[in-house]
Amino acid sequence: RFLSLLSKETACDVLEWSFMQDLTNDGNAVLCLDMDGGALFNDGSPHQNMQYKEEWSLNRYARRDIQEGEEITDLYDDFSQTEIDI
Repeated sequence: RFLSLLSKETACDVLEWSFMQDLTNDGNAVLCLDMDGGALFNDGSPHQNMQYKEEWSLNRYARRDIQEGEEITDLYDDFSQTEIDI
C-alpha cells in the first residue's frame, strides 16, 4: 500500500534500496529500506565532488562547482566513519 502512494520513479527507488532481514531472529523477515547518505550519492573515489563540512558531521558541501547534469559523488568509505546510531 505504501508504494502505491508514491510516484512510479520514487517507488522504483524505494524497491531498489530495499531488502528483507530477520531483525529479531524469529524467522520473520521484515522489509528494510536503506536510505542513508550512501543512497543519495555514488562512490566517486578518489575524485568525489562532495565532502563533509567537518569531521563527524552529516553536513556535506560541494568541493567544487558541480555542473548541470553531473552526477553527485561522495567517498563511500566516509559513511562507515560517520555512521550515527539513532
